[in-house]
Amino acid sequence: MQTPNLLAALAALLHLTTAHFLLISPPCGFSDDTIATFPFRGFYTVSANRTLFPISAGQIALEMADASADIEVLIGIGNNVGHGFNQVIRKTFRQSGEGDFCMTGFELDKSLNVMNATIQVITSNEDGADL
Repeated sequence: MQTPNLLAALAALLHLTTAHFLLISPPCGFSDDTIATFPFRGFYTVSANRTLFPISAGQIALEMADASADIEVLIGIGNNVGHGFNQVIRKTFRQSGEGDFCMTGFELDKSLNVMNATIQVITSNEDGADL
């Protein structure tokens, strides 16, 4: 019976196909097991050690694993954002090429200064897989 070997092979392939990009900067938590879980990739507890992000000239660096992807960046204000990612800070655009990619020039409303917020990067590859 080949079932255990087949299941092991499928599990290995699934692991390889779950991550389409890796957020490099600003730093955040990461888990292949929960990467596709909306809205926080399975990280529901707000960290007491939050990463500072500038109001102007902000940058987000990604390591892309797909040949091309549509990318959108949203922000939710406060400590318990939940599904409240209602402010677009980078409209959807097409990015081509694997490897390191940096989005620059983020300009946030000055009223957000010193407020806690959560940035969400959404990608969709040519196969329609969203993260």
